[in-house]
Amino acid sequence: MGGLTWTVGVPLFLAVVSFALFVEERRPRSRGRLERFLALFEGGAGRGRASGGQPGDTLRRGRDLRALMAHVGTRASGPFAPLMRPDQLSDVREKLAWAGHPYGLAPAEFAVLRLLLAAMCFVVAAFLSLLSGRLAVFALAPVAAAAGYLGADGWLALAGRRRQAEIRRGLPHFVDLLATACEAGLSLPEAVERLFRYSSGLLEAEFARTWQDIRAGKRRQDALQELAERNGVEELGLLVFALQQAEQYGTPVVRILRQQARQLRLARQNAAEAESQRATVKVIFPVLLFIFVPLAVLMVGPAVWNLSRAIGW
Repeated sequence: MGGLTWTVGVPLFLAVVSFALFVEERRPRSRGRLERFLALFEGGAGRGRASGGQPGDTLRRGRDLRALMAHVGTRASGPFAPLMRPDQLSDVREKLAWAGHPYGLAPAEFAVLRLLLAAMCFVVAAFLSLLSGRLAVFALAPVAAAAGYLGADGWLALAGRRRQAEIRRGLPHFVDLLATACEAGLSLPEAVERLFRYSSGLLEAEFARTWQDIRAGKRRQDALQELAERNGVEELGLLVFALQQAEQYGTPVVRILRQQARQLRLARQNAAEAESQRATVKVIFPVLLFIFVPLAVLMVGPAVWNLSRAIGW
C-alpha cells in the first residue's frame, strides 16, 4: 500500500506543482521572478545586458519551460551526438519536419531530450522505490523509462498529425485562391507572395518558403519536391506533382489548379462519408452496453428476482 501511495501520490504532487507554476507564471507580478530564474538557463540576465540588447530580451526568450527545453536540448546535443545513429536522426528529422519543427528543435536536440526524459523517468521511479522501501517498486523503473521515451515520440507524432490535418483542411481553399489570383493576371510566384502577405496560414508560409528557395537559386522542381517531402501530406504531393507536370509540358497553371481544387473537394467529401460510415459502426457497442444492457436488466431483473424468491433460492 505504501509503495502504491508513493508511486501515485508523488507524480500527482509534481503535476499539481507544475500546474501551479504555470498559473503563477501567467500572473503579472510573479512573471518577473520566474523569468529571472529561467534566464539563468539562457546565460544570465547580465550577459543579455552586456550584449547591448534590451534587458528583457533574454528573459522573454526563457520565460517558459518550452524555451528551457529547447535550450537544454541544444546544450546536451553535443556530448550525446556520438550516441546518435544516422538512421535514427533521419527518422527524427522527418518527423520534426512534418510537425513543423516545434520550438525550433533540431533532430539531435530532440533525440537527446528524448533520452533525458527516459533517464529522468527511470531515476524518479528508482527514487520512489527507495522511499517506499520496497524493491518491487523498482521494477517500474524500466517501464517508466520506456514510457518517457515513447511519450516523446508520441507527442511528436501527434503534433505532426495535427499539422498535416490542418494542411489538408486548408488545401482546397488555398488552391482556389491561387487559381483566382492567377486568373486575375498574376503569375504563380506573385500569387503565392500576395496570399502570404495577406494571410498567415501554414500553406501560405510553406509555399512562400519554397519560392524563396527558388529565388535563392534552387531549381523549381527540387524546391517543389522538398515542399511535398517536408510536409508528408499526400494531397499536397499530388498538387506538387501536377505543378511539376504543368511546368514541364507547358500546361496552363490555372487549369491545373482548378482541377486540383475539384479533386481535393471530392476527396474530402469521400473522406467525410467514409468517416460517417465508420461512426455508425463505432456507436453500436456503446449503444449495446449503455442502453440495451441496462434496459434488459430493468425488464428481466424483477422477473428473475420474483422467480428466485418463489422457488426459494
